[in-house]
Amino acid sequence: MKKKTTVKRKINARVTKTLTIGIQGGPGSFNEEALRSYVLSHSITHYKIKYLYTTRKVLDALAKKKIDRGLFAIQNSIGGMVKESINALSEFNCKIIDEVRIPVNHMLLVRKGVSVSNVKTIMSHPQALVQCMKTLERKYPNQMKVSGDGILVDQATAAKALADGKLSDSVAVIASKVCADLYPNLQIVDKALQDNKQNITTFLFVSRFSVK
Repeated sequence: MKKKTTVKRKINARVTKTLTIGIQGGPGSFNEEALRSYVLSHSITHYKIKYLYTTRKVLDALAKKKIDRGLFAIQNSIGGMVKESINALSEFNCKIIDEVRIPVNHMLLVRKGVSVSNVKTIMSHPQALVQCMKTLERKYPNQMKVSGDGILVDQATAAKALADGKLSDSVAVIASKVCADLYPNLQIVDKALQDNKQNITTFLFVSRFSVK
């Protein structure tokens, strides 16, 4: 009887680490759009997104090694520096790897079937409200303009809350077109609300100083 032999083959495979990237926004946010633009242009294919909604949560997760990289808005061509991010950067250290710039086009979203004439409150991130201030004053002078509390400060998260019926039908949200595509219960009732049509937001792509 022939002795049975086992042949072990050595497999040489290149192992690529999957980066966990935390972003300031939620699904459908401009943060997500900026990140997808960045990874595409830099041929980063092994990554997963962690939606953290605020800059402080991004930097805190980075410091605690819960994520490998972070991305958040830092400056806008109309609204100037993003106060939320400046305040968070005063608490945490991080290494700036790169900057990402994208055009930002703000839409006014309501629940399906709701007329814009029934809107009493317009909700969005404070920066978005600043970017649209003159347009909102001209077109919607009687509506209250507010920023959401907690994670609802994120435009995309506020849009989801509206779609899910967690906000009143009298609320409209300023967010991206992607949010209208993501949530069938929403409809766009106004477009290009930004005061300057050439509206560019700069995002920072960051890591810890010592990446291990």
